[in-house]
Formats: sequence, structure tokens, C-alpha cells
Amino acid sequence: MPAKRIVLIGAGSMTFTRGLLMDLVLAPHLKGSTVALVDVNAEKLDLAARLARQMIAQERADLTVEASTNRRDMLPGADYVITTISVGGHPAWEKDLKIPLKYGITQTVGDSVGPGGLSRALRHVPVIVGVAEDMETLCPDAILFNYTNPMTVICRSVARETDTPVVGLCHGVPNTVTYLAEYMGVPRDELEVRAAGINHMVWLTTLLRNGVDAYPALWELLRAKGPADRPASFELMELYGRFPGPGHEHIMEFFPWFVTERTGYGAAYGEGLFPIDQQNRGRVDRTERLQAEADGRVPIPVRRSGEDVMEIITALITNQPKVVAVNVPNYGAVPDLQDEAVIEVSSLIDGNGIQPLRNLDLPVGAVDVLRARLDQQELTSLAAVNGDRALALQALLAEHGVASVADARAMLDELLTAQADHLPTFA
Repeated sequence: MPAKRIVLIGAGSMTFTRGLLMDLVLAPHLKGSTVALVDVNAEKLDLAARLARQMIAQERADLTVEASTNRRDMLPGADYVITTISVGGHPAWEKDLKIPLKYGITQTVGDSVGPGGLSRALRHVPVIVGVAEDMETLCPDAILFNYTNPMTVICRSVARETDTPVVGLCHGVPNTVTYLAEYMGVPRDELEVRAAGINHMVWLTTLLRNGVDAYPALWELLRAKGPADRPASFELMELYGRFPGPGHEHIMEFFPWFVTERTGYGAAYGEGLFPIDQQNRGRVDRTERLQAEADGRVPIPVRRSGEDVMEIITALITNQPKVVAVNVPNYGAVPDLQDEAVIEVSSLIDGNGIQPLRNLDLPVGAVDVLRARLDQQELTSLAAVNGDRALALQALLAEHGVASVADARAMLDELLTAQADHLPTFA
């Protein structure tokens, strides 16, 4: 098979990069291919490149590694481009969480919706749209695979503003299947799902075990042993008839009643303000381990990561069909949702490309929630692309928990000021 050129933008996101590299060295159909690593942080990029070369040497893989802080040096000739960036990193995310908290808004994640999701979109959309614009001239036949949040807003912005084909990928659906297999006490490979919705609020429209409807068994288990550690998810299943994904900390942010004073701002469901401080502490230990692996002081335990992007690339190259939930423009796949919107939907991937499955019936009551969120995220997308403060304010006012126009103005001003270094379109 012909060698491929795979460009990873945001290679400093080392947990993802390490897993992707493992998949590459274990992929026989990618022999002779090149992985090009890009990150604006030269120190993190150096670690990623050293880890890649060490892994290739350890596994005697037929791969070439290139690295640059300038994406335009790496994009020419690319077949696949993967974005996994974090503009401003954890310090910026911390501001996204703590500034709205001053205005009475607790966010259980704050990376997709809510004031934090809006702020994150304003930082990330211009960068990834810029990547897609570069791809139009430097690698016009390449596919952009995006892992960066807020997924729906970013992919919609790329699809509207450029001709670059974009596919958004998230761990949400596969992780939900893993969770349900554990909850039901069955082998994961016996479960099969079909899913539709939007990123971080997707519904398992079909749940099968060995080809047989597994929802009756799930309902019976819920009555017998209760909702375990995902009370919000099971409450939504009771309300709408289908199980949602991913984890309930994401789902809770899409509904106005989960994170309120009455619920102890999520405490009644076992959630609260996202623990960003714990995330920061864990990163130090991971970096030390990665340094040891990159230096060859400890062996790298190479195994498949399970990332969907390599499953998709494999299906496209080998024509071995695979069904994966992806974020793509709707174009009629789910008629209940806006035609131009980016949706998350189970899709057939093979040598013919990525083909969303049809006839996936969303819960009737959830459709209005999804449509309203897509309209709000369109405002967010337009605000981010154009640096439009008025549209950003309108998008913020459509969020749950905003107490007044005055609060929204003050909160937006504070977020824009705090993130000013990462918001050139608002300069």
C-alpha cells in the first residue's frame, strides 16, 4: 500500500500523541509512512519527537518522524491532519471555570457548553479554521480529523468557512459502551450501538447484545440495582427513553436543572466544579514517565490505544468496513436536526469514505434541546470566526444560569480580558 503522510498538530498533548504513535507502529498497512509532529511549544515538541523516534527504534517500525513548530512546513503532501490543540492550556481552562463561578455558574466540565465552552471556542476556532485554510492550498486532498473541544462549534466553523473535509472524533460513545458493558456485567464486544445527537449529548438510539435489543435488560437492571455512579444519565434515560453519552458530567451541562442551587450545584448527582487542580497535579507525573520513555531509560509498553482515528484511517485505506460515531455535517442524515449543523452520528467507514447511517430515531423530547443548542453554537461559531463581541454576548445569554444581561456583559468582559493573549480576532 502507498505510504501516507500524517500530520499531528498539537503533538505536545502527550497522552494522545503517545497512543497515536503506538497505533502507527503497529499498523502494517502504514509501512514507509511519515508522521509529522507540530506544536508551538518547542520543548513539548522535542519530547514528542524523541518519544516517537525511541518507540520506532524499539519496535523496528518502518516509519519516519518529522517535527516543526510551523505547521505550514509540515502540511504539504499530507493525507491526514489531526488537531488536538489546547490554546492557553490548563491555565486558560482554569479561568474558563473560575470566572463564571464568580457569577454563580458552576461548570462540571466547561469545555463544550456554558461560559467556559464559549470562551474555549473563541480561542480555538480561529486557529483550527486557519489550519483548514492552510490545508486548502497545501494539502487540498487531505482530511482534517479534529479532537479539540468544543467539538461541534469547531467542526461547524471549518465546514462553513472552508472546503476542507472535517471529521470530529470523541471518546464519548465508545466509553459509554464500555460503561454499559460493565454496568450490565457483559463482555464489551457483545454490545453494539447506533448513536445520534451532538458532541457530548449523544443518544444511543439502538443498543444490541449479540444482535438482540438490550434495552429491556438495561431497564430491568436499572429497576433492580439503581443508577450506580451515573444518576443523571439514568434519569435522562427514564425521561427520554434512551441512554445518553458520554459521562454524565458532560450531559448535565446541556440541561438547566442538574446544576442548580437546589441540587447543591451538581452535588446531588455526585458532581460539582470540574477539578482542574487535580488535573494539573497529574500532569507532572505523566511528564516524568514520558521523559523516561523518550530517553530509553524504561521500555515503552506498546499496545493499541483504541483511538478511533486509526480505526477510521485503516478502514479508508483497506476498505475493511467499520462503524464509528463521528462528528460531521448532517446533510439530511438526521432529519430532525438542522441540515447544515454538525452532528455526532454512527457512520459506516470504508473505501468509499464516511457515510452517516440513516433512520436513527432520536428521542422526541430531546430534539428541541438539541436544536436549541445547535442554534446557540452557531452564534458562538460566528462570534469566534469574526471576533464579534455582540454575537458572543448573545451566545452567552442563551446559556443556562446567566442571571441578567448585566452579569453576562460583565462576565464576557472579564473572560475576554483574561484570555486576551489568545484572542487575536477580538483585539
